[in-house]
Amino acid sequence: MYRCLLSLLCLPVVLMFVLLSSSIASAESAIKQYLRDHRTAELRIARGIETGTITVRDDTGGYISSYTRTVAGLPKTTQIRIAGDCRSACTLFLGHPGACVLPGARFIFHGPSRNGVPLSPEAFEATSREMARYYPEPLKSEFMSSYRYLIAKHKQKTIRGTSLVDAGIIRPC
Repeated sequence: MYRCLLSLLCLPVVLMFVLLSSSIASAESAIKQYLRDHRTAELRIARGIETGTITVRDDTGGYISSYTRTVAGLPKTTQIRIAGDCRSACTLFLGHPGACVLPGARFIFHGPSRNGVPLSPEAFEATSREMARYYPEPLKSEFMSSYRYLIAKHKQKTIRGTSLVDAGIIRPC
């Protein structure tokens, strides 16, 4: 089931790579890397469901809808160990009751966009609210009042996992 959730997004992404690439060869290379990365994520989630523990490590994020379905679909008893950089939609794992952070984890927040392109005001508001549903307070309020307005790649908010532990937002592993 989880493999399908992530794989359904492949076709639009493949088309995007072809349209944005300067050549077919560079598009092919980008597509192969994308598929390798997502195949690894699919296997990690599938193994985690079997063992009851998933380690999310250096996750660059992706489509919000894919992450919301994944987080919502994981059993509440699954432990999600977050290590390294957890960027963008990966931060939605903070909303899972089994989430915990390993030393050195960092969370990188920014607002919703379509590959860096701003959304319409209606879509921006709806997507921001959907993302915020997965954040515990006071992170939810911070996201809605500040982080969601950071759109460009150089505009993002990085928070160390230890800071979230100290604030009581998430527990250490």
